[in-house]
Amino acid sequence: MVDEIDFSNSDSHWVFHTPNGMRFSRTKNNYVNKELNLARMRLYFNSFSEMLIPTSLWESTQDEKLEIFSAMDAEEIRDIMVSGFQENEQADSINHHNIIEPFYLNIAINLNQMYAPAYKKEPFKYNVTVLMSKMIVTATPDMVRDMMQGACYAEMYSYYKDLKKYRPTMRI
Repeated sequence: MVDEIDFSNSDSHWVFHTPNGMRFSRTKNNYVNKELNLARMRLYFNSFSEMLIPTSLWESTQDEKLEIFSAMDAEEIRDIMVSGFQENEQADSINHHNIIEPFYLNIAINLNQMYAPAYKKEPFKYNVTVLMSKMIVTATPDMVRDMMQGACYAEMYSYYKDLKKYRPTMRI
């Protein structure tokens, strides 16, 4: 999930004071400058997702044209998924765990159209700068177990599709 995405033009590029430092200043220029900012980017895992949409319902709708949406309206599924992240006092809200805690990512792309390698007056032709806040990755034993079971389930489901294709269950 990402709370905010901002992709915009800028009239300056970033100049860092030290090679490994995080302090920088903006220098105005005539380059093509783009900035991409992602706020509170995170990856979450919910081991109780079967409680949202039962596996039996999901499996029974796999052969239909609209799959799960033939049994449930898309807005209803969205409301169920969003309800777990709303800050409310209900005890029945979903307890999700972040695998990657929220972090910030800033990317600056500078394209120098005046660059001429023979003159070496311009500092760069292309410049991409990435700034990222501290990234924290968390895994609990239950989360790892559920992810392994999910991978196993996906593998077995692909075998099930092959078996169903080559060994029909109908008797002749």
